[in-house]
Amino acid sequence: MAAFRDALAVCELRDIGFTGYPYTFDNHQQGNRNVRVRLDRVCADDDWMARFPNAELHHLTSSRSDHCPLLLRLQQPDPRPRNRARRYEIMWEREETLPEIIVNSWEKVKVAGDLGVVAKSL
Repeated sequence: MAAFRDALAVCELRDIGFTGYPYTFDNHQQGNRNVRVRLDRVCADDDWMARFPNAELHHLTSSRSDHCPLLLRLQQPDPRPRNRARRYEIMWEREETLPEIIVNSWEKVKVAGDLGVVAKSL
């Protein structure tokens, strides 16, 4: 294991992690003879990690093998902008036109009858 860790360090590789069952090998023996370990893994360098930032490794289950199959998903980032949480910044209070901006924003709302409309306005 020390030699394996040294090889990873020399090649600048790191484990990308996983989801699912914590072991990839199970010898299916009973009692004290049962061995379960994580033998199989996916390692990558920083360039690969930057190219596939949303990559996910899943440990699947198999009734036919003593090793778990691995599923590597290389998800592309969603090109659509996400609705990010907006936070109030105290620096905005220094903007001279702030009161006018607030009035104009609230005037665009037709009926402020429910919290959904209020949240959208904010």
